[in-house]
Amino acid sequence: MDNVNLKRADAPSQAQAQAQSSSAEQEKEILTPKQSYDKHKDTLRDIITVDHFSNTIPDSIVDLWLAALDPGSRIALPAGVKGFYGGDLRSSIPIELAHDSYKYVVHETQDRAKVAKYARRMLLAISLLDLDSLARRDANLAGLALWHKALAQARLSDSDSAAQLAGTLKQYEALRPQASLPDAKLPRSERLKTRLLAVAQDLGNAETVTWLKNWEPREESS
Repeated sequence: MDNVNLKRADAPSQAQAQAQSSSAEQEKEILTPKQSYDKHKDTLRDIITVDHFSNTIPDSIVDLWLAALDPGSRIALPAGVKGFYGGDLRSSIPIELAHDSYKYVVHETQDRAKVAKYARRMLLAISLLDLDSLARRDANLAGLALWHKALAQARLSDSDSAAQLAGTLKQYEALRPQASLPDAKLPRSERLKTRLLAVAQDLGNAETVTWLKNWEPREESS
């Protein structure tokens, strides 16, 4: 699994400023996995249709995938089919979709709008997981989810992106020693830092670069 120049504009009116502030607050609100699913169902459908299946399947199949993504659903999944590395299939689907979106921007450094679009799609997919619960059940899957979350956050240049990434990496650092996957399949924190730093530097995300340079992950035992 593994840039935009803005011209100076006239100051917005008070009404415009309030609307922009309200919109920003809505973007930052903390949603439960179920709330995230209900609010962003159309985007999730598009991720399934385009990012995963490349517009090659009928709507009926997309409907089944979308229903399976619902955190409150108990729809039966294929018997005997395991998720990533033998883990839970239902928990693996959001991670797979995040990776599908990631493939669109893994090497992209110029089109910032495209990077932001697919990074947010990655975060949306991961938001369907209760990561605390998943970490208690399967450190490997939780590690994969946090890895993809970090790959997305390092690509964003929002005012709080560095802080959000810091929180994710602290979780990853604490969880990684519990995972049984080797470094090649789930990078140790130091190698992940190097990878994320290169991404943030290529995209010019200065605050994220600064935080990553100052972050000193705890050394993991072999």
